[in-house]
Amino acid sequence: MSTVNVRPSTNAAGAVGYILYGRDPEVRRELLRVGSTRAAAYAMSMVDGGSTPAEFIACAEAHAAAHGRTNQLQSYVLAFHPDEFDVTSQADLERIRDVAVELAERMHSADYMVAVHSDSAGGHGHATSWSSTTTTSPVRASSGTHRGSTDCAS
Repeated sequence: MSTVNVRPSTNAAGAVGYILYGRDPEVRRELLRVGSTRAAAYAMSMVDGGSTPAEFIACAEAHAAAHGRTNQLQSYVLAFHPDEFDVTSQADLERIRDVAVELAERMHSADYMVAVHSDSAGGHGHATSWSSTTTTSPVRASSGTHRGSTDCAS
């Protein structure tokens, strides 16, 4: 059985740093030194053409500041039972990524970043979005956070 844990984050840089590099400073330094992350599968979508975690963080921070929000990101962790996915299979890890991308796109209308980790028995995906407006929300149309916007502060 899979589960989804949902929570806001007030620190986009900290959340993205954890997702990509973990908490251990030695592991983080080594990953940065070799130009890698702990993501077994990864996806990012930014309407303004951004393609780096730094650009994603900057947009999250600008968007929150522009709207007077404390929360900079919405975070979802999708955890799977070992019977559902095999963490030794890259194809299964990419399927977890695809499920996390679909969740992010259905739940939010703004930029998102997805990273999948193979360090649990069934694998898990992290999906983050800087939008706090869901696609089912009546305020979405007037919020300025829809995918057509290219301004992070909108």
